[in-house]
Amino acid sequence: MGRISQRWGWVWVVSTYPWMSTSAIAENICGSDPVIGKAVLGSFNLSFPGLEKVDTAVNVGDLDTACDELVEYYQTSTSGSWMRWTPPPNFPWNSTRRVGGQTDQILDDVYFLKGVKCTDKIPRNPDGGLDWTFKGPHQDVEFMNCLNRHDQWSDLVAAWKVTGNEVYAQHYSDLVADWVTHLPCRAGVSRADWNTSGRFDQPCATGPMESPWRVLEAGIRTVGPWAPCFYGSLASPSVTTSTRVLMLLGLSEHVAVIAGPGRDAKTPNWQMTQWAGLITTCVAFPELLNATEYLHTAFDVLYGLLQDQVYPDGMETELAFGYDMATADDFFKAMQLLNRTTSMQAPAAYRNRVEKMFEYGVYISDQRGYSPRSGDADLSRGGWSGSAHQYFGRDDWLYVRTNGKNGTKPTGVSPSVAFPWGGQVALKSSYAMDGLWAWFDFGKAYGSSGHAHRAKLSLTLRAHASMLLVDSGRFAYQGNDLAVTLNREYERETHAHNTLTIDCKEQSATPAVTTTPVAETEWAFLKDSDYVRGSWSSWDGLEGSATHRRAVYMPREGGWLAVIDQVLSPSTDRAVQATWHAHPNSSVVLTPDSLTTTVIGVDIDDTSRRTSATCSVIPATGAAAASFATARVVRGVEKNATLNATWQGWYSQTYIGACPASTVVYDGVIPAANGANDGRASGSFTFGWLITTSDGTTKEADTAASMKITNANSSAVEAVVTVNGAAQTLYLPLDQPASAVRSYPVASGPNSNF
Repeated sequence: MGRISQRWGWVWVVSTYPWMSTSAIAENICGSDPVIGKAVLGSFNLSFPGLEKVDTAVNVGDLDTACDELVEYYQTSTSGSWMRWTPPPNFPWNSTRRVGGQTDQILDDVYFLKGVKCTDKIPRNPDGGLDWTFKGPHQDVEFMNCLNRHDQWSDLVAAWKVTGNEVYAQHYSDLVADWVTHLPCRAGVSRADWNTSGRFDQPCATGPMESPWRVLEAGIRTVGPWAPCFYGSLASPSVTTSTRVLMLLGLSEHVAVIAGPGRDAKTPNWQMTQWAGLITTCVAFPELLNATEYLHTAFDVLYGLLQDQVYPDGMETELAFGYDMATADDFFKAMQLLNRTTSMQAPAAYRNRVEKMFEYGVYISDQRGYSPRSGDADLSRGGWSGSAHQYFGRDDWLYVRTNGKNGTKPTGVSPSVAFPWGGQVALKSSYAMDGLWAWFDFGKAYGSSGHAHRAKLSLTLRAHASMLLVDSGRFAYQGNDLAVTLNREYERETHAHNTLTIDCKEQSATPAVTTTPVAETEWAFLKDSDYVRGSWSSWDGLEGSATHRRAVYMPREGGWLAVIDQVLSPSTDRAVQATWHAHPNSSVVLTPDSLTTTVIGVDIDDTSRRTSATCSVIPATGAAAASFATARVVRGVEKNATLNATWQGWYSQTYIGACPASTVVYDGVIPAANGANDGRASGSFTFGWLITTSDGTTKEADTAASMKITNANSSAVEAVVTVNGAAQTLYLPLDQPASAVRSYPVASGPNSNF
C-alpha cells in the first residue's frame, strides 16, 4: 500500500489548539480535524497484518472510522505485550481513593523534577495549556528539559492502576493532548508532506539546542514513559481515542526526529539514549512506517556507540558515574527489546560489553551501595540494577550488594577492584557495611565530554557508614544561581578535588580518551593489603614539565591508608598545593603544630547527621620527606581577582546545590634539583600522608599515629608507619611492578633497594 500522502492531495499546516481537557475535544479528533487525522494515519504501514480495517477506511476517506479501528487494533493486538496491563477482577473502578504526595501535586500543576531536584508550580499559557518551556525558579533550561521528559505521566498512570481513580487517567490524558497539539516538531503536522525528509538542521518548533525536542529528551521519552503509558492505560475509559491517536502521532514524530538528517547528538550519552529510544519505539510499535528499517539502523548505530564510547572494562568514556549507568540502562533495555523481535538479536559481544557496564557499577560502589561521585554525579546508589542482575545471573554481584549475606563470593583474595581503561580503583577493607572504601582515579584520559572533571589522582574516603573525604559535586548546568557559576568555574577544576596542583595550574582536559589501559603492573591486590599508583603530567599553562605521582597503600585491617605524593620537576622551583575536602556538615579541625587535619564524618544515609566516625590526615615527616610550609581551613571562598582568590570550599550533593564546605589547603614550595641524596638530585620531591580512620566508639582516634619517610627517590619510597602503637616499614615501589610492595617489621632494617 502506498503512502497516505500519495492518495490524497493536501497541504499540511501547523495545527495547534487552545488547551482543553480531552473531554472537550472530540472523542475522535481524526474526523474533526483532517490535518491531524491524515498525519496520524500517514504514520503507519497500513499493509501491516491486523490493520486491514484501518486501510479500508482510509481508502474511502473515512478518517473517524480509520482512527477508531486503529485504536481498536491496539486494544486487541499483541504489540507491546510486555507493557500491557489488564485490570484484575477486583479492580476498584471509579474509586475516589488518592495516593497523595507528589503525584497528587501534579493534579495542581506542581511538579517535582528529579533530574534537577527541584519542585515548582508550572504556569499555564493564556489558552489554558501548561507552559512546557517554563524554566523553573532558577531560570534553568535543565528544568524545562526535565519537565519534557514526562516522568509524571508514568506517575499518573501508576496511580490510576493502584487506585482505580479516573482523576489520574483523565489528567494524564489531558497532558498528552496538550503536549502533542502544542509542540509539533519539525517533521510532524507543522510541515507539509509527513513522509519526506525536511530540513533537520533547522530548529524545532520550540527552539534548537535547548528545547523539548532536542534528541536527548526525545530519546528519554521514547526509551522511558511514552510506550509504557500508552499500553498501560489502554483499559482506562478516560483516555479517549483522540488522546491515543495523538500519542501515536507524537511517537511517529519522535521517530522522524531521531532518525532524520541532522540527528547527530553532540555528546555520547545523548546519542546512546536517542538510538535506544528509537529501538524501543520500533519494537513496541512495529506498525509504524519503516519501523523494521529504522530498527536495524538504530541498532547498528547503537552497537557502534557501545564499541566506540564504552571501554572494555565497562566504563563509558565520559567518565562521569551518573552518565555511565544511565547509558548502561539504555544499552540494556535495547538488548532486552531485541530479544522480543524475531528479525534480529544482539550479538554476544554486545551482551558482554553491557554486562561489563553493570559489573563496573556494582564493584566500584561502596559497601552500602553508594557510587563514587566521579565527574558529574550526585550521591546515589545508581550502580545496582536488579533487572540486570537477574538477566545476567551474576550471583557475585548479589554477594557484593548484600555484604556477603547472599550470592557467591567473588574470586580473588581482595575485595578491591581496578578498572584500568576508565582508570578507577575502589579499595575496600572488606565487604562489610562498615568497611573502609577509598576511591582513586589513576586514569590516563580526562573524559570525552564536559561531564568529566580534572581530578586525576584524586582520592575520596568513606568508612563506618560515613562520608569523610568527599568530591565537590556537580552544582548546576544552567540558570541564574551561584551553583551555575561554581559548575563552570570550580567543579571541574583540579583544586576542587583531593589531589595536587602545581604552580596553581590545573590539570589539562586532554586526552579525551585513551587507546590503552593502565598497565596491570600499576596495582597489586593482595591477601593482606592493596597497593595502587598513578601519575599525571599534563597541566594547563605550566612552564616547563612536571609530573605528579601518587601511590596509595591500604592494609586489609587497621583502618588506615598511606598516601605518597611525588612531584618530578628537575628544572625549576615549584609551588605545590594539596587539598582535602570535607562534607559541609562535617567538623574539620587543623592542629597548627603538626598540620594534622581531623574530620568528623556525616552519615552517608542521612548527611544532615554528623557521626562519631573520624579520619585524620597526617602529613608525613622524616629525613626524606618534603614538607608543607602552611595549612589552612577554608570554607565558601569566592573568586576575587583583586585579592587573588579563587573559588574554594564548596559542595553540591545533588543538582542545583551549592553549600560552603570546609576544605584543608596545604601549601609548599619545592626547589629545583640541588644534589642531595634523597631524590632531589633528580628533581623528585616526596610528600606523604597517613590517613587513619576510627568509628569513634569502639576505637578512638589514634593521636600518636605517624608516618616517617626514611628513604625516597624516583624509583621507590620507604616509610615507617606507626598506628595504635605498632610500627611497620613499608616499601612502596614506583618503577618496579606494584606487586613488589612490602610491609615488614621495623627491626628488619631498611630495604636493600636503598
